[in-house]
Amino acid sequence: MKRLWVFGVILLFMGISLYLRVVPPYDYVFTGEWIKFTSLDAYWQMEQVEKIVPNFLYHFTHFTQPILGEMTFFHWLLSATIWCVSLGNPTPQSIDTIAAYFPAVLGALTIIPVYFLGKVMFNRVIGLIAAGLIAILPGEWLGRSSLGFTDHHVLEVLLSTTAIMFLVMAIKSQRGKWLIIYGLLSTLFMWLYFQTWRGAVVFIIILLITLLVYLLSTHFRHRPFYGLGAGAICLVLVAIIGYRYLVTFYPMWPTVYTTMEMQRLTLLTAWQNFGIITFLVPIVLVLLGYRAVKYGEVNTILLFVWSAVMLVAMLEFRRFAYYYAVNIAFLSGWLLWYVWKNLSKTNLPKALAVTAILCGLIIMPNIQMPTAKYSTPSDAWCETLTWVKENTPEDSLILSWWDYGYWIQRIGERKAYITPSQEGERITETANMFLAPPAEDLYINVEYIILDYSTVIDKLWAIAVWASESEENPHSFVKKYYSYTISSPPVKTYHPAYYQSLMAELYFGSYVSQYELVYASEQEINGVPEVKVFRKRRIGYGL
Repeated sequence: MKRLWVFGVILLFMGISLYLRVVPPYDYVFTGEWIKFTSLDAYWQMEQVEKIVPNFLYHFTHFTQPILGEMTFFHWLLSATIWCVSLGNPTPQSIDTIAAYFPAVLGALTIIPVYFLGKVMFNRVIGLIAAGLIAILPGEWLGRSSLGFTDHHVLEVLLSTTAIMFLVMAIKSQRGKWLIIYGLLSTLFMWLYFQTWRGAVVFIIILLITLLVYLLSTHFRHRPFYGLGAGAICLVLVAIIGYRYLVTFYPMWPTVYTTMEMQRLTLLTAWQNFGIITFLVPIVLVLLGYRAVKYGEVNTILLFVWSAVMLVAMLEFRRFAYYYAVNIAFLSGWLLWYVWKNLSKTNLPKALAVTAILCGLIIMPNIQMPTAKYSTPSDAWCETLTWVKENTPEDSLILSWWDYGYWIQRIGERKAYITPSQEGERITETANMFLAPPAEDLYINVEYIILDYSTVIDKLWAIAVWASESEENPHSFVKKYYSYTISSPPVKTYHPAYYQSLMAELYFGSYVSQYELVYASEQEINGVPEVKVFRKRRIGYGL
């Protein structure tokens, strides 16, 4: 009975988590006429789910090595949830509704393993602090676990944290049946994690480095020969796996430069994700590393290595900030406990004051900034793609910028020429066609082209980078000029090359008249210049 309050606090944290993840984006997702997902990739995920749900019982009995095909554990779990909640009778409306709530529920469930992992690694207080923080942290973690962001990222965090939790429990058990049970459960969740995302190999690297540090610590404190030998083997494995990981998963340069989540973390972005703890992380890691080396505790070594590796990954690719939210929660809890433990031995009032101030500094910014960006297709896009679905042949091939490929395929139910998972060759081909003056040798054989304001204005720089694979190329089309007054915003000036591009002619011409774009060749037929029609059918003008 004495510990029931802990479960009450956990339920409270879960309630707060659900509120922050459901209420703010609700009107963005449920618009009345459409249910809109808040990420581009969510539309691809839903394509796969829609293939599974109608025949779920078959897929339920054939769930083996899903990572080898398009179906992952994320698709299987979401499909199972939809099937169960809809009582085996899913409809398009129920599929989208349940899928929209799915990431918010997974985000709330993550609080449970975070609490128990903090408790088993250190103590109940650190577990509660970490659980409370993971419920309110803003930024990447909040955005990817919010209503409508139906992607596998939040499931990655839930599964990896649960796998580490059972691993630590197994280590703490040391012997007996619980060692076997927790070990098997850790293996199961790690396997499911691999079935969700192939990049899960990063956690194998983390565990190998942890073992390496532990063995070396044992060697230098007790001098057994096997510690150094085993440590050398771990180091070799880390080097091999780490190299293969980088070669396999490191994206090509234009993708890194033009995709926001692949860009490096800035100080401002770090503040928006974690608040004041951003500036305390180096101090915490030094203290944690000192204790790890001095005492050789497995739990301290694991938290230090886990946090250090994920910090490096996050600094290189900001998307890993959603992973690092768990580390930040543990580091914050550990710091508060460390300060309290050391100060309370000599001066209790001072310990209370310092811990309370530090706790406020850590929590308050995260309470004030629990927001996320919600990227949903506009009504104009939904109307256009509904028209596409109802008025174009089913085998139509549609060209738009790669960001919109999944929207076209799921909402419009037509094949997109390029998508976010497309190989770079087609993206470069499309970029060259958009930015070059109308030229027959650059035309792509598609039935329809869809352009919107964001493509021809906001994404111009990205298209220019893909066209030449050089970040200097955008200056050929547009450049910013600054006035003498600091308060004045920069002015964009578009060069003639931009207005002569096919993309600009197609888009801005639609405001003058809905016309067929034609051009005259140098060849003449019976003394008359040969005129060829570029587009007989154009859709999506005015988006």
